[in-house]
Amino acid sequence: MTSDGQPIKSLRTDLCEIIREESYEEALRNLPNTFHRLEELDEAIDWGLARGPEMFDQIEDDYYTWKTEKMVNFPAVRIFFTFDSEFHIVHLVDIQVITENQ
Repeated sequence: MTSDGQPIKSLRTDLCEIIREESYEEALRNLPNTFHRLEELDEAIDWGLARGPEMFDQIEDDYYTWKTEKMVNFPAVRIFFTFDSEFHIVHLVDIQVITENQ
């Protein structure tokens, strides 16, 4: 709400729709449960990809990858996704923990 009680009009129409393929959901479930705060990492992935999937590395045609950095309680991960720029749709396909020698 604004200071005069009016609702804030901030509905963005340029955000991408995020679709989680079963392969992504399965890979997410199979991440080691020793990592804390995976829910926050998952939310950050959605947030980042909804706002700018094209800023990540394109590996072929519509396929992209996003490599995150290791942080406290977060593993470094590689996210694989497709991006349909015409319809603004991101399909999350896979997520993998990056080991130290990768």
